[in-house]
Amino acid sequence: MNLQIQQRVALVCGAGSGLGQAIACSLAQEGVKVAVTGRNREKLAQTVERITQLGGTARAWPLDLAVPEQFDTVIADIREHWGDIDILVNNSGGPPPTLAQGTDDAVWQQQFSVMVASLIQLTDKLLPAMRSRGWGRIITST
Repeated sequence: MNLQIQQRVALVCGAGSGLGQAIACSLAQEGVKVAVTGRNREKLAQTVERITQLGGTARAWPLDLAVPEQFDTVIADIREHWGDIDILVNNSGGPPPTLAQGTDDAVWQQQFSVMVASLIQLTDKLLPAMRSRGWGRIITST
């Protein structure tokens, strides 16, 4: 498939495993330079290695969505390395398995913060540049 996104730059959250890793690999196969982000450095390195083996371009940037203070540094580093981010894949893990009824409010608040609020903050940081260039894609999966 040719999505006509060659040489674009993507930031993929949660790219160390699962859906995030699959999306990162698929984008790389389309010729996209992929910034793989997540909390686990070893898993990120495995994703980069897998993409490299597929002939793609990727680099790991550790990023914890629960720590929005990291966003500016990671974004600036990616921009310095490859230029502006064209594609943002907001991908976060789900809450811990538990019953909905009786779950402590602090768990709901923490999960809302990571799965919703932080993704909105990250999107807000990248959207203005996408708009000014007249091109950008944002995919959100939580």
